[in-house]
Amino acid sequence: VQLSSADLLGIKSQYSKGLASSVNTTYITLQASAIRDVFGTDVLAITNGRGIQVRNYVRDATSPILVYSAFDRNQGVLNLTFSDFPDPATITFAKISIKNSNGSTPLSQILSQSPVAVSQDGFTTSIYLTSADLNQIKATPNLASNDNNTYISLAAGFVSDYFGNSSL
Repeated sequence: VQLSSADLLGIKSQYSKGLASSVNTTYITLQASAIRDVFGTDVLAITNGRGIQVRNYVRDATSPILVYSAFDRNQGVLNLTFSDFPDPATITFAKISIKNSNGSTPLSQILSQSPVAVSQDGFTTSIYLTSADLNQIKATPNLASNDNNTYISLAAGFVSDYFGNSSL
């Protein structure tokens, strides 16, 4: 069975509440219409309270890796896309640097404050910077002034996934 990204995120985000966190908390249920035989007959439903416990359980051991970033200087939004679902509650904002390697003197700005808001849409986490951090970036010439001179640096352990696997 291949789970959709939305289903997988739903399961992983409930890990801290005990859902699918071990063989003892992972059961399968299904509706009668989930599977049909070659004659179109539904299987027997496995309802809540009668779930079948999994026999094999492999815990998630994959760390989230940054695969794409985008910074909107006008709106002050930093979008980070990871290889695995990050847990936004574990972000260490002081480990984010917005950098510029253009010119002889590299420039950077470490986020000094927790952002105004953080939202998640699947693999992408959007970080809405505070006015103070955004104004500091805008006040620094040649820092995040265009796509060609803007780089995001995340220190090790910047974020973890829902299973506690820390970013590298």
